[in-house]
Amino acid sequence: MKIRFLFFARILFAWFVAFVIALILWNGLFGRKPPWIFLFLALLVLVFVMASAASHLRRILLIVGTVDAGTLANRQRRQIEIPFEFGEAFDIVDATIRELPHTGQIESVRDSLQIRAKVERVPPYGETTKPWKKMSEAFGIQRNQIFATVTPRDGVGSVTL
Repeated sequence: MKIRFLFFARILFAWFVAFVIALILWNGLFGRKPPWIFLFLALLVLVFVMASAASHLRRILLIVGTVDAGTLANRQRRQIEIPFEFGEAFDIVDATIRELPHTGQIESVRDSLQIRAKVERVPPYGETTKPWKKMSEAFGIQRNQIFATVTPRDGVGSVTL
């Protein structure tokens, strides 16, 4: 519960600071109080941000089952034990990553047992036509990166994704 509160608090604080900076710039440029419509739009944006944060937390809860610091992190890290020797485990992971849809720029280095790939993000419900969705997509990165390392262990291959 504490992590969820801190997640909300961090996002709201960042947007609050952005609005304070905008108010300071408005006052510095025009030398008067901002119009009431500016503050109304700021309130609407804060409500939208809170709804987006709550939706994000709900998606994480549905997918992973728990909300903690690891699931809220920007970089997800998972370790998988494969009951094959490291050479076979590397071949399995390499073939699996190559078969992912929309995968490109695959770099597979067998000497260091590392695989890097970039996967294009696909909208989960088809093409979005809403203007605010298009605007938010313009600021985001349109691909994910996969970095897999196979580590040899006692008769098994350990894969860190």
